Amino acid sequence: MKPKNHKFFFEEVFCNIISKKGIFKSAQSCRNALTKAEKKNLKMRFNKIINAFGNIDKIIEGVKNKIFKRQDIEDIADMRWMECLKCPLLDQTGDQCAVNGTQPCCADCGCSLGLKLRVLSSSCPKGKWQAVVNQKAEMEIKKQIKQEEDAGNF
Repeated sequence: MKPKNHKFFFEEVFCNIISKKGIFKSAQSCRNALTKAEKKNLKMRFNKIINAFGNIDKIIEGVKNKIFKRQDIEDIADMRWMECLKCPLLDQTGDQCAVNGTQPCCADCGCSLGLKLRVLSSSCPKGKWQAVVNQKAEMEIKKQIKQEEDAGNF
């Protein structure tokens, strides 16, 4: 299904899903029920989720580093968090998160800070903190650590 107007694509997708679940009789009745604020919030979340697909490798890295903690990465995450605490774009309630329930997040990009802070090649979209290494270098470091671990040197 191709929407008539690309500006309403996010509404079309959302309302088609909702109407198929039986919450609304049709996608049109869903669109009619959405307030202007709900449409704006829906568009914001939809765009942030779409942008997240371009960073799926970083998201996976953040999950891994959050589960399998290393002190050096936790130290970097702590320093970054101190900067985030001063930022007016810190969303502790989740209203601006790309995915519900992932707060605290950055209201600008929608990223869960619990993950983003732990990705060495990640940077703040507002320049409050920078990447420690680029993504290619990060992958090379991890490869070397894995080789050391496999050889029993770690």
